[in-house]
Amino acid sequence: MPVLQTTSITKDNITDWDYSGFKWLLSEIEYAQPCIGIAVDNKLVSICRSVRICLQAHEAGLETLEAFRGKGYASEAVVGWEQAVRKMNAAPLYSTFCDNLSSQRVAAKCKLSMYGVNFTIK
Repeated sequence: MPVLQTTSITKDNITDWDYSGFKWLLSEIEYAQPCIGIAVDNKLVSICRSVRICLQAHEAGLETLEAFRGKGYASEAVVGWEQAVRKMNAAPLYSTFCDNLSSQRVAAKCKLSMYGVNFTIK
């Protein structure tokens, strides 16, 4: 597998890529910072952005297009996001649903401690 290049995605450069799998991101991009993406053939395939933010910490929001899952793109996006958050002198936080084993594997691969696991009672 080739070395993956992460890229910072902002309101000023989001249209430089095909972001058709993440159209909703356009309405969030201004405040979901940092936002780090992985592009394949100029198409964004995985993004990790801050979804809950305070001065001391940011929580990761991770999305990967279904056709690109299981290829290491998610973990590379998370690592890039984690580095960007740490440069801001904030702690990167990662949480997931208790049944989302794929997300838990990403956290483990990135050597991140999950601070919470969500569950739903139906």
